[in-house]
Amino acid sequence: MTSEPNSSTDPKAAIGGFLSSVWGKTLSILAAITMVGGIAAEGLSIFRNWQDSQIAANKILESKAEQCAKRARYVVDFVPMNQWGAANAAIDRDCNPNYAERTKKCAAKFTTLLAQARDLDSLLAEVKSYKTDCDFSDEQRTAVMARMAEVTPKLKPAEAPTPPVAPPAQLTTGTVAAPNAVPAPASLISTPQPPPPSKPVSFKTFDNADMMGGDIQFIKDINLDDCTAACRSDPKCRAYSYDKWNRSCYPKSEMHSLTLTARSLTAIRDDQPEPARSTIEVGIEHFHNRAFARQEQPKKLVSTADACEAGCQSADWCVAYTFFKQSRECQMFKSTGVYNPEAGAESGAKTQAE
Repeated sequence: MTSEPNSSTDPKAAIGGFLSSVWGKTLSILAAITMVGGIAAEGLSIFRNWQDSQIAANKILESKAEQCAKRARYVVDFVPMNQWGAANAAIDRDCNPNYAERTKKCAAKFTTLLAQARDLDSLLAEVKSYKTDCDFSDEQRTAVMARMAEVTPKLKPAEAPTPPVAPPAQLTTGTVAAPNAVPAPASLISTPQPPPPSKPVSFKTFDNADMMGGDIQFIKDINLDDCTAACRSDPKCRAYSYDKWNRSCYPKSEMHSLTLTARSLTAIRDDQPEPARSTIEVGIEHFHNRAFARQEQPKKLVSTADACEAGCQSADWCVAYTFFKQSRECQMFKSTGVYNPEAGAESGAKTQAE
């Protein structure tokens, strides 16, 4: 009878078992490495896809940013000044990623503005604070004007003079006229005369001046004559300011100090006292690639726009200037109309706006 070999004592069997075990473990390690490699390859593929998507997104953002910058330059160079508000609002809506959130915050801030304004001074302070982060829409501007009219102290109506009391009719004594008495001639009989026509309301005009507060209403797209007529026809209107650049009218029931600005003129009823002048520091509002209409008055040659601005600042009569880079001409103005787009022109206007 033949006995089976004992692996524990047979060296060949022991070596074979060991090699088999090593081979099995090697195969397991290779399978694990293959699996890890597959995971790594898949992860690398995902990373590359993400990276490509980010690059594509950045290119889209860069392209959009370039388009927005072009739109902004177009507004400055070609859009009329009285349409800037709507044009810039459209750019902000399309290009500002925080537009929706900022619009929501500004709407809440505007509601607070109207609610917290208890008098004219607090309303003006709230308006100034609001403008640091937000822009007014036409509807909001109209609401502010209405609120301003509410918080402005009301005028006390002028007391009408007491009409003189007619003396009591006196009974005359004497003889009764005879039935055949001749009547007095018609020319001797006094007849009531119509009252003389009332004198039309007239105004004293202050060019290059504005007046804050006291607005009864805000009228858009109106000429100066119609603005004057609107104030003349309203018994509450004591003055009005007219924005020459934007064709806007602000009839006023209350008067405050006059501030210097080239864009406006203010008219006061002749029967009203002349208001004081503001003591706010005079600054310069700049307009790039804009020129005020040339006037038939002397021009001077200067080297830079800064020199032209300094000349206007030193002249009390000057309220605005335009410097033409190509010709180096400096044109200074006593009064201005709307400025127009013109490449190579630099303009500025004095202002006391806060």
